[in-house]
Amino acid sequence: MQTVQTLNEGLKRSFRITIAGEDLAAEVDRRLVETRPNVRMKGFRKGKVPLPVLRKHAGESVLNEAAQDKIKAAVTEHVANGGERVLGTPRVTVAPRWNPGDGFEFDLSYDVAPEIPDIVFSDITVEKLVVAGLDGLVDEELRARARSFVDKDGAAEMGDRVIVDFVGRIDGEIFEGGEVEDYPLTLGTDVFIPGFDEGLVGLSAGDRSVVHATFPGDHRVERLAGKAAEFEVTVKAVKTGVDGEIDDEFAKRQGADNLEELKTGIRAALSANLDRISRNLVRTRLLGTLQEKVSFECRSHMLDQQVRIVAKALWMERNPTAKEEDVPELEATPEVVTLAERRVRGAMLFEELGRKSGIEISEQDLAREVARRSITLPGSQEENFNKMWEDAGVRTQVNSLLFESRIIDYILELIHVEVREVTLAELNGALSEEGGDG
Repeated sequence: MQTVQTLNEGLKRSFRITIAGEDLAAEVDRRLVETRPNVRMKGFRKGKVPLPVLRKHAGESVLNEAAQDKIKAAVTEHVANGGERVLGTPRVTVAPRWNPGDGFEFDLSYDVAPEIPDIVFSDITVEKLVVAGLDGLVDEELRARARSFVDKDGAAEMGDRVIVDFVGRIDGEIFEGGEVEDYPLTLGTDVFIPGFDEGLVGLSAGDRSVVHATFPGDHRVERLAGKAAEFEVTVKAVKTGVDGEIDDEFAKRQGADNLEELKTGIRAALSANLDRISRNLVRTRLLGTLQEKVSFECRSHMLDQQVRIVAKALWMERNPTAKEEDVPELEATPEVVTLAERRVRGAMLFEELGRKSGIEISEQDLAREVARRSITLPGSQEENFNKMWEDAGVRTQVNSLLFESRIIDYILELIHVEVREVTLAELNGALSEEGGDG
């Protein structure tokens, strides 16, 4: 076996490994001789088939098996004796055609673990935002659920719900997704684009009007971002909100036995959601702080892959109506590279911390987490669990998320966490400002 290094850049390592023809041929003959006593073939007694005949009839399949085993053995030996810790699973590429007599070559590539300096966790402080006044949020949710909308005579006001058809144009041309019918909009929520709600105030059912509004510069659809648009609007209905009774009967219509049980359920759901948002912020801030504390190499195959993933995700986010086949060749912009590097550094850092702290995810841990997630899906829990468990991609994703969660718990025990009470609006503002992707 011969090994030639073809790439040594950052954390990337690539090699071309050659398996000699005589080694492969010897392995094929060994296997044929081993199986020969049990081979039956027309014209020969059992176990008496000549080796040349065996080679002709079974040689190709045995050759492929032998080649695969040689590759596995070569990769195992190379990784064990390479002197560097390998991250992830090495990638093997074999030439599509090769002459068995000449042996064969295959390319081996992988990333090695970076040298990450030790971190003094006691020097780190992270702020955790906690929403105060949960009872008030529960009451708001109850009022929103009990509120109904009835037809209104007269002009629409902020807080009313309108049902509209509209045709949107930019520079006189209807833009993709710009023709909508029966669009429900509660005025004042600004769920569409700034200025659109205000343009509907004062209109009544049956009215037609033209509304001018400008898409925000950071709009998720890139081709619409920052563009001034004109909307021909037809108001089909105006409805006003009416507060409903909040009592045990209302709770039963919501699926609870009584009002107190409904409140308890809403409070638990709100608490879980707010905890998730708060933890996501802590994760983002923690990763930012850790990456400021330590610097290490991250140029890797993992980074190359993440750049492609991030570029595609951002493009699809900005072009939500596009299909997979519409994705063009994408440039690795500074925004893409920065986000990809942050993700890869975080993954490498967590992997190193997990290794040093001995944190691992067992098969039982993974099964419990998959079972917990399967409960939240519609349908049979058993069917959901089996479907998730049999999907290797799902298991890998769940394993990664569970591992990261335990690493974060481990770090939070070592650093200083300052808790600050905020309003829901302040929490959402912080999430919007800082994002949740570390």
